[in-house]
Amino acid sequence: MAVIKEHQQVITVKTRKQVNELIELLEKKRRRHRKEMGGVDDNYWSKTTVSVMQRENSYKSMKK
Repeated sequence: MAVIKEHQQVITVKTRKQVNELIELLEKKRRRHRKEMGGVDDNYWSKTTVSVMQRENSYKSMKK
């Protein structure tokens, strides 16, 4: 199980499929946000993007 914090919202994820769905959702939000802003706010994304390493760690902890 992985717990991902997006701003003040805590999302609990139980399966690999859910992790992937969440990542897709964040990517969509990210693209939409980029279009709206006409640029990239890096600080905003450092808070919301799930990194590959976190993803891998989540999978490892789920397998236990």
